[in-house]
Amino acid sequence: QLANHGALTLLGCERLEGRRINEHAPSLVGRLQLWVNNPTLRPQSLKIAGSGLELQPSFIALDLGPHHQTLVFLEDLAQITQQAQQLKLAALGRLAAGIAHEIRNPLTNINLSVEKLKYPDIADREKYFEIIFRNSQRINQIISQLLFFSGGAEVLQRPLIVQELINGVITNATDRLTLKTIRLQTNLPHTPIRIMADRSKLT
Repeated sequence: QLANHGALTLLGCERLEGRRINEHAPSLVGRLQLWVNNPTLRPQSLKIAGSGLELQPSFIALDLGPHHQTLVFLEDLAQITQQAQQLKLAALGRLAAGIAHEIRNPLTNINLSVEKLKYPDIADREKYFEIIFRNSQRINQIISQLLFFSGGAEVLQRPLIVQELINGVITNATDRLTLKTIRLQTNLPHTPIRIMADRSKLT
């Protein structure tokens, strides 16, 4: 058998040339024999007695001749688990950043409205109370959607019109535009643009 340095390290061997591999890793040979009998079978992981490493083997037949040469791959499951955890933490960080951004916008609208209401002679006081109420509702909606997504909710696609989705986004931004005295003009096509999507995951 031939083995590269990585495989020798995982198996805890110095060399395998001219030696029977079942002397060093009998469980690996057992997995190989099961795979030869049923190549569609996913091999079970195995533990190396000396190091305690848990390895995931996989096999590829190099030829169909009488010698049945097979290429063996060994993966350290602890390393794979660590990499998966790092990917999970990175995804969680991106999710947290997105949530923070979504919540910061209505909070900023509320803070700006409160600043306006500090002046007793400010006109249209009711308008700013309405902005506070709407944005409080928006924060509650974001939290409800987050809880909804965390439950592994199914994606329910329905026919939607893109122009209506855009107008909905503009409606959510109306308070910020009002508080910043920004005038927004749109020029959307009159012909409806239809798509299939889950509205709850778009707005």
